[in-house]
Amino acid sequence: MKKTMIGLTLLVLALMSACTRQVGWVGMNYGNVYNASYILFDGKQTETLNLKAGETLNLAYHVSIDSGALTFQLIDPDRRIEWEASFRDNIKDFLSYPVDSSGRYTLRLIGDETSGKIDLRWEIEN
Repeated sequence: MKKTMIGLTLLVLALMSACTRQVGWVGMNYGNVYNASYILFDGKQTETLNLKAGETLNLAYHVSIDSGALTFQLIDPDRRIEWEASFRDNIKDFLSYPVDSSGRYTLRLIGDETSGKIDLRWEIEN
């Protein structure tokens, strides 16, 4: 019985550690805009983009970091990371990504015990 309880406790802890924690999360996601402010973000958020070969994804981002770290990843349809940027300080920047293959791309946001704000805006050029 004691071994079963220890095993269940370890399983619950493992499952809980894989969860995304968001405290004070206020965000909007509409069209080609994604923004959020948060007291704590620890985990992952994703946005899916359907892109075609020959297009260009233009992504403008403004990040305000109060603490912790934030990482952006652009993942191609074959699940390869095509672009990655990590932040511990405030930044306002721009990515122009030429699309090589058509399919569903994922923009992944990874919070590491971070607090702050995110503002993403993108457009797709033919």
